[in-house]
Amino acid sequence: MKNKKVQIKMFKNESKIKSLFNSIDHDSLSLFREMMADRYKSHDENE
Repeated sequence: MKNKKVQIKMFKNESKIKSLFNSIDHDSLSLFREMMADRYKSHDENE
């Protein structure tokens, strides 16, 4: 019987990054974008 080697890599930071992106409230982010666009008058220029 042949011996086989298995390599396992663990990424602890990946779960933190995923939880960060999953916790973003997209409605709040959209509202923030509109507020900043109104402040800098760039909302109509980009669309």
